[in-house]
Amino acid sequence: MPQHDYVIDDASGAAVRTDLNGVFQAVLTNNSGDSIPATPTAGVNHYQWYANTSTGFLSYKDGSGNNLAANYFNIAKLTGGLNVDQPSDFNGDVVFNGTHSSGLFKITFDADDTSGRSALIFNDEGKIKLGTGQDFAMSHVVGFNFFTALTDHPTIISTKTTQSNYPCLTIQTKNADNSPTSNTTESAYEAYLDAGQHLFFNGVKKFETTANGITVTGSVTATAQPACLLINPVDINVTSSDEDTPLKFATQQTNVGCTVNSDKDRITVPISGTYLITACISGEKTNNTANDSNDNILKILKNGSDAVDNSAFPRHPFGTSSSEPFSFFINMPLVLSANDYLEICLDDFSAATASVKFGYFSITKLN
Repeated sequence: MPQHDYVIDDASGAAVRTDLNGVFQAVLTNNSGDSIPATPTAGVNHYQWYANTSTGFLSYKDGSGNNLAANYFNIAKLTGGLNVDQPSDFNGDVVFNGTHSSGLFKITFDADDTSGRSALIFNDEGKIKLGTGQDFAMSHVVGFNFFTALTDHPTIISTKTTQSNYPCLTIQTKNADNSPTSNTTESAYEAYLDAGQHLFFNGVKKFETTANGITVTGSVTATAQPACLLINPVDINVTSSDEDTPLKFATQQTNVGCTVNSDKDRITVPISGTYLITACISGEKTNNTANDSNDNILKILKNGSDAVDNSAFPRHPFGTSSSEPFSFFINMPLVLSANDYLEICLDDFSAATASVKFGYFSITKLN
């Protein structure tokens, strides 16, 4: 074991030479061994190197008069690389190189950045990964910034300030370099402790939550539920040969999110839900002197079939007059699935002719 007490004993020339060789061997091997070097006879071994073959670390002794394992601090691995177990100071740049063959990917502690305020710099595509499973990451790739969370739980941003006149959290945007106000920032969002949240447009507050609700500066445009209104019937004379034929309309007055076919006799809904269906058809009956209480029905068709039981539809028993007015009105809720379509038609006219004078057909999503 190349360790020595660093005392040259008084002896013959050959013995002194052997003793000196032992000292040099201990110095050359950094006092290597599987236990700490013995305290020198002179009693002073401050800052002594020790290559600990048991732990595999190179350490050095502190400046105290004690010579215990606790007085030795690791600085390197005997197999190469650092192993530091004490607080350390780096007073210049430190570069961590990736193993990519291009040599472009590195992480640098830049001690001189921002007039010596320093920065930890990740090259493009380098990542900060957090968590045992590395399930939260931050990176910058060719101008794009990514915050990626791959967990089954929320990503929480929690902040606090003791100054009630300052927001706890502010999100800002920086003006474009070619803007007249380049390099200036504008608030996009602010959140206050136990108070409101503010949204901004071009640096001007437009939306604020308050204890009583919300305050909006400017106009409000709301996205409506799906709805459609068809008016002005095209089929003005309906006979028994036209029964169960969907009524066509000339005008699509309103349409939000629905689909109306080219004949304007069919409305298709975009999403599932409960819809309010309203239909009104009125006009004059001609060419029939029969009196049949089962005749003359206004029906709603769903996907080509009666939307509800036939007996639930409104009916108008014509009298014996050859000409008399009629009017049908439906206002009912229906549960529809996405892409269901609705139509309306007249039915059971026997030999009569319905001359339609007025009508409309509408649907509106309730929930």
